[in-house]
Amino acid sequence: MNRDYRHGRQSPKIFVAGLSYKTAPVEVREKLAVRPSLLPCYGCKLKLNAGLEEVVLLSTCNRVEIYGTASWIQGKVHRIFQQLASRDIVVTPYIYVKEGAEAVQHLFSVASGLDSMVIGETEITGQVKNAYAVAQQAGLTGPITNRLFQTALQIGKKIRTHTAIGRGATSVGSVAVELAEKIFDRNLSNKTVMILGAGKMGEACVRQANVPGERGQVWLVGMTFVQIPDDARNPFVIVHAGTLPRGNNTTTRFLLLKFVNNSSFNGIVF
Repeated sequence: MNRDYRHGRQSPKIFVAGLSYKTAPVEVREKLAVRPSLLPCYGCKLKLNAGLEEVVLLSTCNRVEIYGTASWIQGKVHRIFQQLASRDIVVTPYIYVKEGAEAVQHLFSVASGLDSMVIGETEITGQVKNAYAVAQQAGLTGPITNRLFQTALQIGKKIRTHTAIGRGATSVGSVAVELAEKIFDRNLSNKTVMILGAGKMGEACVRQANVPGERGQVWLVGMTFVQIPDDARNPFVIVHAGTLPRGNNTTTRFLLLKFVNNSSFNGIVF
Protein backbone atom coordinates (compact mmCIF):
# COMPACT_ATOMS: atom_id res chain seq x y z
CA MET A 1 0.00 0.00 0.00
CA ASN A 2 1.36 3.41 -0.94
CA ARG A 3 1.32 5.84 1.98
CA ASP A 4 2.50 9.41 2.33
CA TYR A 5 3.78 9.30 5.91
CA ARG A 6 4.53 13.03 5.91
CA HIS A 7 0.82 13.80 5.64
CA GLY A 8 -0.51 10.63 7.25
CA ARG A 9 -2.57 9.58 4.23
CA GLN A 10 -2.41 7.13 1.37
CA SER A 11 -0.74 8.53 -1.77
CA PRO A 12 -2.56 8.57 -5.13
CA LYS A 13 -2.63 5.30 -7.04
CA ILE A 14 -3.25 4.75 -10.76
CA PHE A 15 -6.35 2.79 -11.73
CA VAL A 16 -8.57 2.02 -14.69
CA ALA A 17 -12.30 1.35 -14.40
CA GLY A 18 -14.24 0.48 -17.51
CA LEU A 19 -16.20 -1.88 -19.67
CA SER A 20 -15.55 -3.18 -23.16
CA TYR A 21 -16.86 -5.50 -25.86
CA LYS A 22 -15.49 -8.35 -23.74
CA THR A 23 -17.66 -7.57 -20.72
CA ALA A 24 -20.69 -5.56 -21.87
CA PRO A 25 -23.17 -5.76 -24.77
CA VAL A 26 -23.41 -2.86 -27.19
CA GLU A 27 -26.73 -1.78 -25.63
CA VAL A 28 -24.89 -1.00 -22.38
CA ARG A 29 -21.76 0.48 -23.95
CA GLU A 30 -23.68 2.96 -26.08
CA LYS A 31 -25.50 4.36 -23.02
CA LEU A 32 -22.16 5.33 -21.51
CA ALA A 33 -20.38 6.38 -24.70
CA VAL A 34 -19.15 9.98 -24.83
CA ARG A 35 -18.80 11.96 -28.06
CA PRO A 36 -15.26 13.31 -28.69
CA SER A 37 -16.45 16.91 -28.39
CA LEU A 38 -17.78 16.21 -24.88
CA LEU A 39 -14.69 14.47 -23.48
CA PRO A 40 -13.40 17.62 -21.69
CA CYS A 41 -16.80 18.27 -20.09
CA TYR A 42 -17.25 14.74 -18.80
CA GLY A 43 -13.61 14.57 -17.75
CA CYS A 44 -14.14 17.62 -15.55
CA LYS A 45 -17.30 16.09 -14.08
CA LEU A 46 -15.37 12.93 -13.22
CA LYS A 47 -12.54 14.83 -11.59
CA LEU A 48 -14.78 17.08 -9.50
CA ASN A 49 -17.74 14.87 -8.64
CA ALA A 50 -15.94 11.54 -8.28
CA GLY A 51 -13.01 12.95 -6.34
CA LEU A 52 -10.28 11.98 -8.82
CA GLU A 53 -6.95 13.77 -8.75
CA GLU A 54 -6.05 13.03 -12.38
CA VAL A 55 -8.29 11.60 -15.11
CA VAL A 56 -8.29 10.56 -18.77
CA LEU A 57 -11.55 9.39 -20.34
CA LEU A 58 -11.34 6.97 -23.27
CA SER A 59 -14.57 6.33 -25.18
CA THR A 60 -14.72 4.28 -28.40
CA CYS A 61 -17.15 1.96 -30.13
CA ASN A 62 -15.81 -1.00 -28.18
CA ARG A 63 -14.88 0.42 -24.78
CA VAL A 64 -15.49 3.15 -22.23
CA GLU A 65 -12.60 3.42 -19.78
CA ILE A 66 -11.65 5.91 -17.08
CA TYR A 67 -7.97 6.16 -16.19
CA GLY A 68 -7.21 8.16 -13.11
CA THR A 69 -5.48 8.53 -9.79
CA ALA A 70 -7.08 8.49 -6.38
CA SER A 71 -6.08 7.69 -2.82
CA TRP A 72 -8.69 4.95 -2.90
CA ILE A 73 -11.00 3.59 -5.58
CA GLN A 74 -13.01 0.85 -3.89
CA GLY A 75 -16.56 2.09 -3.38
CA LYS A 76 -16.18 4.91 -5.90
CA VAL A 77 -16.85 2.96 -9.09
CA HIS A 78 -20.65 3.33 -9.10
CA ARG A 79 -20.37 7.08 -8.44
CA ILE A 80 -17.78 7.39 -11.23
CA PHE A 81 -20.00 5.81 -13.86
CA GLN A 82 -23.04 7.75 -12.71
CA GLN A 83 -21.26 10.80 -14.15
CA LEU A 84 -21.44 9.24 -17.63
CA ALA A 85 -24.93 7.75 -17.67
CA SER A 86 -27.78 10.03 -18.73
CA ARG A 87 -30.11 7.94 -16.61
CA ASP A 88 -29.72 5.36 -13.89
CA ILE A 89 -28.57 2.11 -15.48
CA VAL A 90 -27.09 -1.03 -13.98
CA VAL A 91 -23.43 -1.22 -15.02
CA THR A 92 -21.82 -2.97 -12.05
CA PRO A 93 -21.94 -6.50 -13.58
CA TYR A 94 -20.01 -5.30 -16.64
CA ILE A 95 -17.27 -3.18 -15.05
CA TYR A 96 -13.68 -4.18 -14.44
CA VAL A 97 -11.32 -2.32 -12.13
CA LYS A 98 -7.54 -2.63 -12.30
CA GLU A 99 -5.04 -0.85 -10.08
CA GLY A 100 -1.31 -0.24 -10.05
CA ALA A 101 0.82 -2.38 -12.37
CA GLU A 102 -2.28 -4.20 -13.65
CA ALA A 103 -3.81 -0.91 -14.82
CA VAL A 104 -0.53 0.08 -16.52
CA GLN A 105 -0.30 -3.25 -18.34
CA HIS A 106 -3.91 -2.92 -19.46
CA LEU A 107 -3.34 0.50 -21.06
CA PHE A 108 -0.22 -0.79 -22.82
CA SER A 109 -2.32 -3.63 -24.31
CA VAL A 110 -5.11 -1.26 -25.35
CA ALA A 111 -2.79 1.32 -26.95
CA SER A 112 -0.95 -1.33 -28.96
CA GLY A 113 -4.11 -3.00 -30.28
CA LEU A 114 -3.62 -6.22 -28.33
CA ASP A 115 -6.91 -5.81 -26.46
CA SER A 116 -8.96 -4.91 -29.54
CA MET A 117 -11.72 -6.94 -31.16
CA VAL A 118 -9.47 -7.17 -34.22
CA ILE A 119 -5.93 -7.74 -32.90
CA GLY A 120 -3.57 -5.06 -34.15
CA GLU A 121 -6.22 -2.60 -35.34
CA THR A 122 -4.67 0.82 -35.83
CA GLU A 123 -7.54 3.16 -34.95
CA ILE A 124 -7.28 2.58 -31.21
CA THR A 125 -3.81 4.14 -31.00
CA GLY A 126 -5.16 7.40 -32.40
CA GLN A 127 -8.13 7.25 -30.05
CA VAL A 128 -5.88 6.79 -27.01
CA LYS A 129 -3.65 9.63 -28.20
CA ASN A 130 -6.65 11.92 -28.69
CA ALA A 131 -8.17 11.04 -25.29
CA TYR A 132 -4.89 11.89 -23.60
CA ALA A 133 -4.40 15.12 -25.57
CA VAL A 134 -7.93 16.30 -24.74
CA ALA A 135 -7.46 15.57 -21.02
CA GLN A 136 -4.07 17.27 -20.97
CA GLN A 137 -5.39 20.40 -22.69
CA ALA A 138 -8.27 20.54 -20.20
CA GLY A 139 -5.86 20.40 -17.27
CA LEU A 140 -7.12 17.01 -16.12
CA THR A 141 -3.84 15.09 -16.20
CA GLY A 142 -0.86 15.23 -13.86
CA PRO A 143 2.58 13.68 -13.45
CA ILE A 144 1.28 10.12 -13.10
CA THR A 145 -1.14 10.02 -16.05
CA ASN A 146 1.23 12.09 -18.22
CA ARG A 147 4.03 9.57 -17.80
CA LEU A 148 1.64 6.62 -18.14
CA PHE A 149 0.07 7.71 -21.43
CA GLN A 150 3.28 9.00 -22.99
CA THR A 151 4.96 5.67 -22.24
CA ALA A 152 1.95 3.67 -23.50
CA LEU A 153 1.95 5.53 -26.83
CA GLN A 154 5.71 5.03 -27.21
CA ILE A 155 5.37 1.30 -26.53
CA GLY A 156 2.45 1.02 -28.95
CA LYS A 157 4.57 2.62 -31.68
CA LYS A 158 7.48 0.26 -31.00
CA ILE A 159 5.22 -2.79 -31.12
CA ARG A 160 3.80 -1.76 -34.50
CA THR A 161 7.27 -0.92 -35.83
CA HIS A 162 9.09 -4.06 -34.72
CA THR A 163 6.37 -6.72 -35.03
CA ALA A 164 3.93 -7.88 -37.70
CA ILE A 165 0.87 -7.10 -35.59
CA GLY A 166 -0.43 -4.53 -38.08
CA ARG A 167 -0.30 -6.75 -41.14
CA GLY A 168 -3.51 -7.93 -42.74
CA ALA A 169 -6.97 -6.77 -41.70
CA THR A 170 -6.74 -4.09 -39.03
CA SER A 171 -10.37 -3.11 -38.46
CA VAL A 172 -13.77 -4.75 -38.14
CA GLY A 173 -14.71 -3.14 -41.46
CA SER A 174 -11.77 -4.65 -43.31
CA VAL A 175 -12.44 -8.06 -41.75
CA ALA A 176 -16.07 -7.91 -42.95
CA VAL A 177 -15.01 -7.12 -46.52
CA GLU A 178 -12.35 -9.85 -46.50
CA LEU A 179 -14.90 -12.39 -45.24
CA ALA A 180 -17.30 -11.45 -48.04
CA GLU A 181 -14.49 -11.87 -50.57
CA LYS A 182 -13.71 -15.34 -49.20
CA ILE A 183 -17.36 -16.36 -49.44
CA PHE A 184 -17.46 -15.27 -53.08
CA ASP A 185 -14.09 -16.75 -54.04
CA ARG A 186 -12.35 -13.37 -53.64
CA ASN A 187 -14.44 -11.96 -56.45
CA LEU A 188 -16.95 -9.21 -55.72
CA SER A 189 -16.98 -8.04 -59.32
CA ASN A 190 -20.49 -7.23 -60.48
CA LYS A 191 -21.80 -7.82 -56.96
CA THR A 192 -24.07 -5.26 -55.35
CA VAL A 193 -22.94 -4.49 -51.80
CA MET A 194 -24.82 -2.61 -49.10
CA ILE A 195 -23.13 -1.06 -46.06
CA LEU A 196 -25.55 -0.38 -43.21
CA GLY A 197 -24.54 2.60 -41.11
CA ALA A 198 -22.48 5.68 -41.92
CA GLY A 199 -20.48 5.67 -38.70
CA LYS A 200 -16.84 4.72 -38.19
CA MET A 201 -17.37 1.07 -39.07
CA GLY A 202 -19.31 2.04 -42.18
CA GLU A 203 -16.53 4.38 -43.25
CA ALA A 204 -13.99 1.58 -42.75
CA CYS A 205 -16.03 -0.67 -45.05
CA VAL A 206 -16.24 2.12 -47.62
CA ARG A 207 -12.46 2.54 -47.59
CA GLN A 208 -11.89 -1.21 -47.81
CA ALA A 209 -14.36 -1.60 -50.69
CA ASN A 210 -12.65 1.24 -52.56
CA VAL A 211 -9.88 -0.85 -54.15
CA PRO A 212 -8.56 -1.13 -57.71
CA GLY A 213 -10.54 -3.31 -60.03
CA GLU A 214 -14.01 -3.31 -61.43
CA ARG A 215 -16.63 -3.67 -58.72
CA GLY A 216 -20.34 -3.76 -58.62
CA GLN A 217 -22.49 -1.06 -57.16
CA VAL A 218 -22.12 -0.08 -53.48
CA TRP A 219 -25.13 1.12 -51.51
CA LEU A 220 -24.45 3.11 -48.36
CA VAL A 221 -27.41 3.43 -46.00
CA GLY A 222 -27.17 5.52 -42.86
CA MET A 223 -28.89 7.90 -40.48
CA THR A 224 -26.28 10.54 -41.31
CA PHE A 225 -24.31 11.51 -44.40
CA VAL A 226 -20.83 10.13 -45.06
CA GLN A 227 -18.01 11.50 -47.18
CA ILE A 228 -17.26 9.30 -50.17
CA PRO A 229 -13.52 9.10 -51.01
CA ASP A 230 -12.50 11.47 -53.79
CA ASP A 231 -10.71 8.61 -55.54
CA ALA A 232 -13.64 6.20 -55.24
CA ARG A 233 -13.54 3.58 -58.00
CA ASN A 234 -16.97 2.16 -57.26
CA PRO A 235 -20.35 3.62 -58.16
CA PHE A 236 -22.05 4.57 -54.89
CA VAL A 237 -25.75 4.85 -54.12
CA ILE A 238 -26.27 7.03 -51.04
CA VAL A 239 -29.48 6.36 -49.12
CA HIS A 240 -30.09 8.83 -46.29
CA ALA A 241 -32.46 7.28 -43.77
CA GLY A 242 -32.41 10.27 -41.44
CA THR A 243 -36.19 10.40 -41.29
CA LEU A 244 -36.28 7.08 -39.44
CA PRO A 245 -36.81 7.33 -35.67
CA ARG A 246 -33.56 7.18 -33.70
CA GLY A 247 -32.84 4.57 -31.06
CA ASN A 248 -29.96 2.46 -29.84
CA ASN A 249 -27.70 0.60 -32.28
CA THR A 250 -29.83 -2.55 -32.26
CA THR A 251 -33.03 -0.60 -32.98
CA THR A 252 -31.34 1.48 -35.66
CA ARG A 253 -29.99 -1.60 -37.43
CA PHE A 254 -33.45 -3.23 -37.36
CA LEU A 255 -35.03 -0.09 -38.85
CA LEU A 256 -32.37 0.13 -41.55
CA LEU A 257 -32.88 -3.52 -42.49
CA LYS A 258 -36.62 -2.96 -42.66
CA PHE A 259 -35.97 0.11 -44.81
CA VAL A 260 -33.77 -2.00 -47.11
CA ASN A 261 -36.33 -4.80 -47.40
CA ASN A 262 -38.83 -2.26 -48.70
CA SER A 263 -36.38 -0.97 -51.33
CA SER A 264 -35.22 -2.39 -54.64
CA PHE A 265 -31.91 -3.60 -53.23
CA ASN A 266 -30.77 -7.15 -53.98
CA GLY A 267 -27.25 -8.03 -52.94
CA ILE A 268 -24.74 -8.44 -50.07
CA VAL A 269 -25.41 -6.60 -46.82
CA PHE A 270 -22.65 -5.61 -44.33
